[in-house]
Amino acid sequence: MLAAPYQDFLRSIQNHVFDTLVYDGDHPPSVNECREGMHIVFPDRRQGKITRIEKHRYRPAIEVLLPNEERQGERCLYAVARS
Repeated sequence: MLAAPYQDFLRSIQNHVFDTLVYDGDHPPSVNECREGMHIVFPDRRQGKITRIEKHRYRPAIEVLLPNEERQGERCLYAVARS
């Protein structure tokens, strides 16, 4: 881990210590990093909670509950990388 870029190190610390996943659409996290109930933060400061993980062979995804959206309790699917 120490030989990895700083961004990867920071992502790992947030994931393990704070149980928080930072989602970047250009470099989505691995499906193995995601857990149900985990908090997720997006680049535009939106926050949510992972409610379901789809470990589809070709298109893995996570379902995120976004409680502060205009439509209360909106659930959205976000793509993640295969392991």
